[in-house]
Amino acid sequence: MKRLWLKEVIIFGVLLLGLALLMHGGDLGRRLGLALASPSHFIHPILWTLPFYLLAWLFRIGFGIFSKRIRRTEF
Repeated sequence: MKRLWLKEVIIFGVLLLGLALLMHGGDLGRRLGLALASPSHFIHPILWTLPFYLLAWLFRIGFGIFSKRIRRTEF
């Protein structure tokens, strides 16, 4: 169970970093400095990442169900 949580945290972190790079690009360092100056700004990236994480999670669940059905089908 602990490994599952670690895996999900890593996936969320990668999505968070990827979205931050896509949205802010070269300006990311300055924005991170602003967020460190005021910790209340940390909720903004989490709120943006959560819907993308949920979509990725639903895609992974759907792909898992689909692949199980494919494996059960005999040719």
